[in-house]
Amino acid sequence: AQDQNASVKVAGNKALVAGANVVTVTVTAADGSTERAYTVTVNVAALSNDSRLIGVRVNGVTNSYNPTINLPAGSGSLELVGFPTSSKATVSYSGVTNLVAGNNAAVIKVTAEDGTFTEYPINVIVASLSSDKSLSSFKIQGFNVLGKSKINVLPGTTKLHVSAIANAAGASVTITGRDIQPGLNDVVVTVKAADGTTQTYTVKVKA
Repeated sequence: AQDQNASVKVAGNKALVAGANVVTVTVTAADGSTERAYTVTVNVAALSNDSRLIGVRVNGVTNSYNPTINLPAGSGSLELVGFPTSSKATVSYSGVTNLVAGNNAAVIKVTAEDGTFTEYPINVIVASLSSDKSLSSFKIQGFNVLGKSKINVLPGTTKLHVSAIANAAGASVTITGRDIQPGLNDVVVTVKAADGTTQTYTVKVKA
């Protein structure tokens, strides 16, 4: 007010909401009876409710959102990054650690600026470790002994040449019994599968 003795009262300037808000300024002259009201419309922009995803990065590879993710055997965690459409949205994640073989439930949660949110579920499938304990090759002194239980070698032989190869790439092989004595001797091949289970193959060698 230009008159220093006039009083000014403002109404409607608090607790503004999204959209149009009417603010009223009332000026009362020094005589206490003359008033004039001025109204102003204040438009408050609405908070964004956009909780959409524009893309997802999985272990360094970016694609569109997919509700199913397949991971190799032994995977214990997942690097998951969601990209929201709105720069004002926030993203949180659950179920991306302590993964086990089989199905795991993960969720990308996109929270919009206005607090509303959308959850994007993902079934994370971790392949099981191989239980293959089979042999592709088992030889003693150059002879194939797969499926055999006994073999004769030349008398006086004290050390055997034994080789064994597992079928599965993740399996390991140990061999015992290469050193032999006259009579019957056991050559034992142990195959340990990727899942930790084992199987033994025994061939009796007569020297």
